[in-house]
Amino acid sequence: SNCYTFRLKQIKLQIMLKKGILIIGISSFVLASCIEHEVIPPPEPTVELNAHFYGEANGAPVEFTENVLGYTNSCTSAKYILPPPDFSEAVYFAEMSSNQIATSIKIGLGASTWDASLTSEPTLATFNSFHQSNLFPAYSDDGLAG
Repeated sequence: SNCYTFRLKQIKLQIMLKKGILIIGISSFVLASCIEHEVIPPPEPTVELNAHFYGEANGAPVEFTENVLGYTNSCTSAKYILPPPDFSEAVYFAEMSSNQIATSIKIGLGASTWDASLTSEPTLATFNSFHQSNLFPAYSDDGLAG
């Protein structure tokens, strides 16, 4: 009976060891399988558009395309700051010019007004509102018809 009890204790010990090893193995597997998630930053809203101009200058057709024959497009603005209570004006321009060819064109896209006593520049909302409501501007000398 002593031998039988000793043998039962040995079997229980072996079972406990196997359970312990199994628990340690499963725990190690679970912990090792927890991967660190890669944080992917949100995409940046960038757009690469090529500007294209087609028109008539001095009775002859002209055409310019950005990145063709060295043409680039640059946008500028001229500000006319007036004292209150008058509103100030920002006139927007687009210019197509080339470092390879002497011919270029600069057109006025129109003028936007803002209160210069509040901000030294038109706000982004003012700029966006002007351009969204002026999709087909009436081109004119110095861009003042927009």
